[in-house]
Amino acid sequence: MGNSTVLSLTLLFLAFTLSSAASCTKSDVAALNAFKNSFPANTFPNSWDSSDNCCFYDGVGCDKGRVTSLFFTSDQDDFDHLPVLLNGSLPASIGDLSALESISIHLQPNLVGPIPNNWAKLKKMQYFTIYNTSISGHIPSFISQYTNLLELEINYCKLITGTIPASLGNLANLQVIALDDNNLSGTIPGNLFSKLKSTDQAELGLSNNKLRGSIPQSFATIKWKNLDVSNNMLCGQIPKGGNYVPADGSGFANNKCLCGSPLPACK
Repeated sequence: MGNSTVLSLTLLFLAFTLSSAASCTKSDVAALNAFKNSFPANTFPNSWDSSDNCCFYDGVGCDKGRVTSLFFTSDQDDFDHLPVLLNGSLPASIGDLSALESISIHLQPNLVGPIPNNWAKLKKMQYFTIYNTSISGHIPSFISQYTNLLELEINYCKLITGTIPASLGNLANLQVIALDDNNLSGTIPGNLFSKLKSTDQAELGLSNNKLRGSIPQSFATIKWKNLDVSNNMLCGQIPKGGNYVPADGSGFANNKCLCGSPLPACK
């Protein structure tokens, strides 16, 4: 799930970059400067110093002069972006990029602290990815205000705790929820993807957390592209009649006491 999303975000970033001829707005420049100044000197590539147009900063994508995407990775093998290693907390100033549609932060082990409340202002957000960082706290409930959100990925962040916000089920466009390899507890909300169109496929990744309870009955009616709740503490019978993918049951493996197709029958 993660690799396909990285590819789609990279293509989205390249498309936005090609349409970035217009100078970015003063408000976006101010927000990016505040973002830059939140980290130690020399964190960012030279493009952040040499260009008067922030749309040409490496890792920044624009459309019609507005910053619409941010992509930061420390991966030395990413040939589309210069590696950036962020040391510090997630800056609140990102929330001032009012046209931002996509944020992708990858492989940042020195990035700490919670997701700032100021990010609640990102009303145009479509792709939200934070992968393999040391950020902490809960998954913010304000994400349910991102009515355009298509994909939510916060994974491999072992300091992310708390429960899965049930309010995510109110997002009619949300097709991908990837919250694998965190430290989440509680139960799986039964209303996830409840507003999704019947023709749309859903992807849910919740593996390697501390989730309890049962699989929601509503999951039997969802058109799944991928479902992975393995390596939790779930129990009970898997809802009958579901078109679960993968069909071999691996998405339900290594739980406390799940049973029923595609796993062995309940006793």
